[in-house]
Amino acid sequence: MEGEAGPDTAAPPVPESRPEAGTSAPAHTVLIVEDDAEMRSYLTQRLGESFRVLEAPDAAAGLALAGRRTPDLILSDIMMDGMDGLEFCRRLKDDPATGHIPVVLLTARQEESAQLEGLESGADDYIVKPFNMETLRARLRNIIETRRRLRERFSREWRSDPAELAENQADAEFLRRTVAVIESNLADAEFGVEKLSREIGLSRSQLFRKMKTLTSETPFDFIQTIRMRKAVQLLEQTDRSVTEIAYDVGFKYPSHFSQLFHARLGKSPKEFRRSSK
Repeated sequence: MEGEAGPDTAAPPVPESRPEAGTSAPAHTVLIVEDDAEMRSYLTQRLGESFRVLEAPDAAAGLALAGRRTPDLILSDIMMDGMDGLEFCRRLKDDPATGHIPVVLLTARQEESAQLEGLESGADDYIVKPFNMETLRARLRNIIETRRRLRERFSREWRSDPAELAENQADAEFLRRTVAVIESNLADAEFGVEKLSREIGLSRSQLFRKMKTLTSETPFDFIQTIRMRKAVQLLEQTDRSVTEIAYDVGFKYPSHFSQLFHARLGKSPKEFRRSSK
């Protein structure tokens, strides 16, 4: 293993794999955390054929990079000098800014107890060395694709619970809390991303990356989604006028509410109410 020091926030840019000339850029980013320079180079080269790859030479560097770049997935060795992969995974999952990022752990230990230890640290998958590269690629793609499908379903199904998008309890609680904060400020037309960031305890950039990863929506769009969901509920379950409902869900101008409602649901509020009867 290599005893390389991890970069701090003032360090030079972290190496990132690039697609060869004439090829399209990979859609998803994978962070490789591995202190064996030869293995890290091999993983970067081979996974770089399918993903945009970031590299970190140890767990400390991986934590810093994950917080700054919010990759779609993290692939980490367990056996590393200093902080090992299990502790690295626990710290990622305990941090609201990175807890949503899926983590796959690599290890040479094959016994079932070792695999259980990896999963109990919060890892989303556990892969034993030696491994087949095509199998590894497929498992990484499957994790990313599963999350993408959940986010698509959320965007289509207005009555689904946003917490269903979460892959772990911490993310589910984060989404429930975020929804609760928005709903408690629903009638406040001035409530926006800045206030939501303060209530949640994340910076605007951290909140943006986390919400985008979990829901495929920006924080602003997510706030609007929760407003529209409440409007749908009020249209279906009450006799309040469209104007009253517009004010109830935080719109200063009912005409703006009606335009946004139509853009999102394909019907005006009045048409939606008639069709839901």
